[in-house]
Amino acid sequence: STSTVSSNLTVTAGTNITQSGAVSVANLAVFNATGDSIILDSANDLNSVALIATDASVTDTSDIVLSTATIGNNLTVTAGTNITQSGAISVANLSVFNSTGDSVILDSENTLSSVVLIANDASVTDTNDIVLSTATISNNLTVTAGTNITQSGTVSVANLSVFNATGDSVVLDSNNQFGSVGLIAAEASVTDTNDIVLSTSTVSSNLTVTAGTNITQSGAVSVANLAVFNATGDSIILD
Repeated sequence: STSTVSSNLTVTAGTNITQSGAVSVANLAVFNATGDSIILDSANDLNSVALIATDASVTDTSDIVLSTATIGNNLTVTAGTNITQSGAISVANLSVFNSTGDSVILDSENTLSSVVLIANDASVTDTNDIVLSTATISNNLTVTAGTNITQSGTVSVANLSVFNATGDSVVLDSNNQFGSVGLIAAEASVTDTNDIVLSTSTVSSNLTVTAGTNITQSGAVSVANLAVFNATGDSIILD
């Protein structure tokens, strides 16, 4: 039912945690449903949240801070404004972070598998591989991975995208729509359905860039081995 807590809240369940009314917690809220589900999708007003579950879905009408999260399957976080974190997040399968019109900033030592991002600006860090399921970003996107950055769905970023997989690979070969792209990797392959602008990029082995229309640049591009630029029917201007 409806709950209002002026400081901290801890809820532990043997199975699932759900709600029938809005929950308001001024400070830290800890929800522990190890092996089961947390479904808190009402018009909640949460400050900082810790989650332990197999599946979790949490909605906040304003900012939400992920204190820690250990999720054995899927996680969905929806915020009226910003999604940030104060501790590491571990999600075994799909994570969905939705803060349409605001920011997703998750730059701790996270362990994420596949990620959906919906935001104005987004920055996500993973200590291992990260798979971009889909991403719709109306301004800038930064993705940093300890190993590889790949995708399973399209990525749309209106302005600057920076993909940093130092020593490993960035492979983004779906029907993407980028503004400008910066790449830091050993190997990189990027596809855009329209124009693509290469921002500052450092690739220590091979680079492939495929564009539906033009390939241009706004910063220096350094490629140690083979660079392939494919803009069939249009222009490549790297001056």
